[in-house]
Amino acid sequence: MELFGRIKEEKMYDGQRKGKAIICIAIAVIILATLMAMIPAVSAEDITNQYLTLREPANLFLVNPAFVAIELETTNLSMYLYMDYPTDAVKIGQELIFSNTDKGDVILIEGIADTNTDGEAFSASAFVTETVTNVNGVAGNDKTASGIYFDTTSMGRTGTYIISCPAQGLKQALSVSRPIIPIELKVGPDVVSTITVGTKLRLDCSGISDLDPNDCIDLEITNPKGHQIKSWTANGVTQYYDEINVSTLIEYGSSDETKQIDTTGWLLGPYSFQVITEEENARGLDLSSATKTLTMRKGEVDVNIDKTEVGELESVTVTVTGVYGNIIHVEATAGEAYVEFEEGLDDCKDTFNRLYTTVCDPMTGREVIDPMTGMPERHIYGFDLMMEEDGQMDFSVRFHDTGAYTIEVIDYGKDGIPDTADDGDGHTDEAAVKILPAISPTTMRL
Repeated sequence: MELFGRIKEEKMYDGQRKGKAIICIAIAVIILATLMAMIPAVSAEDITNQYLTLREPANLFLVNPAFVAIELETTNLSMYLYMDYPTDAVKIGQELIFSNTDKGDVILIEGIADTNTDGEAFSASAFVTETVTNVNGVAGNDKTASGIYFDTTSMGRTGTYIISCPAQGLKQALSVSRPIIPIELKVGPDVVSTITVGTKLRLDCSGISDLDPNDCIDLEITNPKGHQIKSWTANGVTQYYDEINVSTLIEYGSSDETKQIDTTGWLLGPYSFQVITEEENARGLDLSSATKTLTMRKGEVDVNIDKTEVGELESVTVTVTGVYGNIIHVEATAGEAYVEFEEGLDDCKDTFNRLYTTVCDPMTGREVIDPMTGMPERHIYGFDLMMEEDGQMDFSVRFHDTGAYTIEVIDYGKDGIPDTADDGDGHTDEAAVKILPAISPTTMRL
């Protein structure tokens, strides 16, 4: 019995020792985790903005050099997953210089298993030195960037890579994406393909996050004669489109009209717009946007009818053009009792201050009664409109009697008040149409 008692006591003692050991291990794990949490996270550093310069010959805008300068970082004990690694974001097409590497070093770029970059692998060992002159626009302030060089044009897959320089003990992540340049031509919030001369045009590249604000680009605007507009002066203000930086380009898409493209004095006809990077000052990017086209109309009120002679009750299309935002009055100035701007068709829904007339029978002269309501039938013969973004509005019109009719338009300007002292107010135009008896379609003269 005494023997069993001693054995039991020894087992209890061993259990206590094991319990203490487990507690000690747990405390050690907690202490280690706390220490790792105290180690600060490391951020990768793109130092390209240390090499900004002015581009010849304009010397108006600070722009990037021909490369991306990166100081590689390394990981620490707190970084279990690649998602925690310090990361630099680059675009396919950029040229990279790793500025804290030496001649003879090798850079390894490897894809990550089970991601879009799985199986991809690159290496770089070419050592280069690039000199940037007049850094920050200061004459004689030249600066060199040296390091292992890598051209991302060879990369075919987007996603995250692990990049390392074993000789320097450097390791981090590299996020790679494929850049695009979005472009839309707008007036206000709406995309347009036609505007009138003098309209403020928004060149909307607001989604251009793939380019740096200091990347150098050309906004190539080609006029109807095939000439490139590199700058334009209107109302005493000069706007530049050639060899500018992205931050200037984005301003042309502002909701502030004073920053938008001023088309005052532009030629009538078709224009093309395209954004193209200047590779040597866009971190090596050779990129272009889609080409957008725009037709420029005269900046005065105008009215046209698609047919000059038609049969009775046959619809014609009346097209009114004018300056965006101006109030324009449209009216049939003769025989209004037999003129009908057809409600619900084309742009009639966007009219206001409508003029109605009671419809008369051309044979008897009596009012025509609407069988559905029992009330005299009424037609629109005139109205006001606010000219839309593309400077053109269409209306379907038909005539209930033969004869000659005239449609007149008057530009009341922005305030809608007839006042010839205001610019644009009082400008008028008219168009005529002759209505023939509706005998037979084969006898109509079109």
